[in-house]
Amino acid sequence: MKLPGLVQFRLCKLTDEQLAEAVADGLNKMYREPASVPSRSIPAQPDEDFDLLVGELIVRFIEKTKQ
Repeated sequence: MKLPGLVQFRLCKLTDEQLAEAVADGLNKMYREPASVPSRSIPAQPDEDFDLLVGELIVRFIEKTKQ
């Protein structure tokens, strides 16, 4: 599976609930009028950048469902 490279370092410090809320908030911003495309920060902000949050959510989902 190809995820943003920084996700592999597992730098996100959000709890599962905070992570889910952050991803849901990002999705809502994308579909609100006027639409807002998530930006990417340099340097990266693992607890705020939408692509990294979604990647972390996927990794956690896979970890929790592999049992």
